[in-house]
Parts: sequence; structure tokens; C-alpha cells
Amino acid sequence: MDNQLTFVRDISWQEVLNDWRERERDYWGWEEHIKERGFKDWDEFRARIHSKFCNPAKREWKLYRIEDPYEFVPRMFCGAFPGWKKYYPVNTKQIRFVDLVKNNKVTQNPKVASIIKSFPSSTIMIGICYKNDFVIFEGTHRASAISILAAQNNRSKFDLQLVLTNLEDDEQRYFEQFISQK
Repeated sequence: MDNQLTFVRDISWQEVLNDWRERERDYWGWEEHIKERGFKDWDEFRARIHSKFCNPAKREWKLYRIEDPYEFVPRMFCGAFPGWKKYYPVNTKQIRFVDLVKNNKVTQNPKVASIIKSFPSSTIMIGICYKNDFVIFEGTHRASAISILAAQNNRSKFDLQLVLTNLEDDEQRYFEQFISQK
């Protein structure tokens, strides 16, 4: 495990899901976003993400504190979500945040810009670890904001925790699916 991560405790998927739901409650118009895409509620909408890989409810999840978010987060991969593909350089299938934020349009993203202006004093993101590579699957806007601030050498202090599950060698395909645009 990366030396930037300090183990805090084991955490259940149900607790992860409850915390995630609470972070997004009434946030940035998620309800409208969910309805526009034909889902009845947050749980149904998010189920499509966490059902894409290896049954998260049956996995072991651990909560870590990231010691230096400005060092660690830019090295993480961005999850290959359709809404983020527009920020990738042409013909790029995988990208780390350090490279993603070189696109000025990421800085101009209203959610990212809002986070930069008023970064929370404490936040949690969710990720997946394979060997010593990490991908964010919840917290992409915050990870982008952190990476932009790191590139600008604008380092205010805040507490960042990361919920992770580790993939085994025979699960590499899940990691590749999560970081690779089609």
C-alpha cells in the first residue's frame, strides 16, 4: 500500500453507500440529473456504477487518511465515466488526474470551480486499488479540484479520507474496465 495512506478502520459497503448518498443529497441538482436519465432515485442511479464491478457489497472495504492529498490524488486514475471523456486528449483511453487537469475545460467545469472556491475542510472519496495503482470512482470533481490546486501550488490544509477495496491479480480486468474509455 502507498506510504501516503494511513489505515483508519474497516468499513462496510452499506456504510460507504450511506455516506455517499448523504454527501450527494440535494447536491448540484442530482435529483434532476437522475430523473433525466430515467432512474427513479439515487440508489437505482448509483447501482449502475457499483454493479459494474465485482459485487461491492461482498468486498472488503477499508478507510484511509491521505497524508498529502496534493501529492497522492494527482497520481490517481480518473474513472472512465462518459461525462469525463470530453476532457481526455484525443485517442487517450486512460488518464491520471495530473494529466486530466491540463485541459483548461476541467478548471472551467462549474462543479470543479465551485469546489476550488470553497473546498470542504474534510471529505471522503471512494476508490479501487490494483497493485499500487488507484482509481477514483466517487469524487472525480473533488479529485480534479485537488489536482488543479496541486498544479497551482495552492495547498490549503484539509482532511481527505479514501475508502478503498483492493483487487486481486485475477480481478485486473475490473480495474482496466474502470479506467479505460471505450
